[in-house]
Amino acid sequence: MEPTKEELAFIKKLQKLMDKAPKTLWFFSGDSCGLHVMKYKGFTSKGHGIRAVHPLNLDYSTTERGGGMDQAYCIGTIKGPEFEGGDW
Repeated sequence: MEPTKEELAFIKKLQKLMDKAPKTLWFFSGDSCGLHVMKYKGFTSKGHGIRAVHPLNLDYSTTERGGGMDQAYCIGTIKGPEFEGGDW
């Protein structure tokens, strides 16, 4: 599929903006609500960001499994025409 000139221009502008994003942030699209702007929980000694994740609950006596992103670290949500959080 070939993008239009308008689509290519938008992608280029978005990439330039993303290149300027603070290194303390990462982006998550795990649902259809938008692109979530997340703050890292901390950094490793090598400078890699640590994402805040709920611990996986392997106690099958409950329906709450966990393992998802910690919403407390979401500092904003970017709304758009449509977002999908599924796999390819």
